[in-house]
Amino acid sequence: MNRDKLLICFNHSTLGGAERSMLYQACIFEGEFDLDFLVPKISGGQDHLTPSIEKLFPNARILYFNYPKRLFRISRQISSLLNFVSLPFTLLKIFFQIRVLNFSQYQMVWANGNKIALPIMLWLTLVRYKEGFIWHHRDYFSFYPRLFEGLIRIFVRRVAAFKLYFVANSLSVKHDLEKKFKKAIDNFFLLYNPSGLDFSKDFYPKSNYQIKKIGVMSMMAPWKGIHQVSLMAKIYQNELKALGVEKIYIY
Repeated sequence: MNRDKLLICFNHSTLGGAERSMLYQACIFEGEFDLDFLVPKISGGQDHLTPSIEKLFPNARILYFNYPKRLFRISRQISSLLNFVSLPFTLLKIFFQIRVLNFSQYQMVWANGNKIALPIMLWLTLVRYKEGFIWHHRDYFSFYPRLFEGLIRIFVRRVAAFKLYFVANSLSVKHDLEKKFKKAIDNFFLLYNPSGLDFSKDFYPKSNYQIKKIGVMSMMAPWKGIHQVSLMAKIYQNELKALGVEKIYIY
């Protein structure tokens, strides 16, 4: 019996937090889909992602394309007028490469982050892809200018033929997306990282499980929420002690 096919598209070939998260989340869907992976090659960057995919998914097919280094840089500086104007020409370089891929064979295409979601979404629209497209958000959309948000709303409502799903990595990001796109998009989902490969058993701690230490590992950036953890620890100090929490570590 043939199973549906899922293409997972990565932001980068390094093995960062978003890539590790996606790999473990992909383990959840391995029993339901035949998986393929699309990995970008960036000039000067190392590929630590491919060995991890091969280890976890030995039967999966891995596809590659060269991701323009300029587009990778401007994804964090898209508010610059020069970057915004040059964006179409940079996207054409990606389209020229991925044009050989047969996206119609996939019942679902999953973009793991904004850097890859934009070019993939545009290309799926050009080839009149009619299945499901998942845009996995791991950052707030507030970093992008309102013009960019408006273009996406118009694009989704009037141009794209596929069904778009927004997946958020936190409740806060999900609320941010709903606030900006609830009139254009109907499908918002929240997906946390599984704590192990047996998602159904390990996702929630057992009722008699006592947490004594909490660890937070993150880069020191305003949008990562480190200040909120510190504030929570200060305000709810007595409640945390009553629950048995002794220490909160920030790495």
